[in-house]
Amino acid sequence: MRRDRENEIREMELQRQRAKDEAERKRQEFMAGQSRFYGEALKHSLSKMGLVPINFPSYFALVENLFFYMKYLSNTFRIFDFNAQ
Repeated sequence: MRRDRENEIREMELQRQRAKDEAERKRQEFMAGQSRFYGEALKHSLSKMGLVPINFPSYFALVENLFFYMKYLSNTFRIFDFNAQ
């Protein structure tokens, strides 16, 4: 009787661990997909930074504006809803 109960508990722990591992795998895949998506979007949206230091401030202003615009779009139109699963 006691051994049966111990086996049940071990089986429940194993199921819980499997579910936890599956959730972690899905989370990592989601993060990798989002990273790939944003990486591609930035690669095609930004020009290359010049080598002349005088152009650095304007380049970073462009980057900040792009991120602000993307955040505006995501908040306004719910394009990227990170809370939805």
